[in-house]
Amino acid sequence: MTPFALNYAGLWGAIELDTFMNYLDVRQSNNATCAGGMDIASTDPMQLFTYMLRLMFFEAWSLFTLSASIDNLILLYLCVAGIRIPLVREKR
Repeated sequence: MTPFALNYAGLWGAIELDTFMNYLDVRQSNNATCAGGMDIASTDPMQLFTYMLRLMFFEAWSLFTLSASIDNLILLYLCVAGIRIPLVREKR
C-alpha cells in the first residue's frame, strides 16, 4: 500500500493489525446498516440482474452512459456464457 492509499482510507497512522481490523469491522457494520448496501442472500434473480447489469443500451441518454451500457452487455454475455457452458457439458 502506498501512503496515498493509506491516507485516503484514513489509516495513515494505523498500520497495526488490530487497528486495521477494527477499521474493517466499523466499515462492514456501516455498509450493513446503510441503504447503499444490498443483501445478496435475500434477492431474487431479477433484482440481482437489475443491481449488477442495469443500464442497457436502450436506457442510455449520453455517450458515457452508452459506453457503460455496452460494458454491461459484455458482462451479461460473459455471465450467460459462464452459466451455459457447464450446463452444456453436463448433457454430453
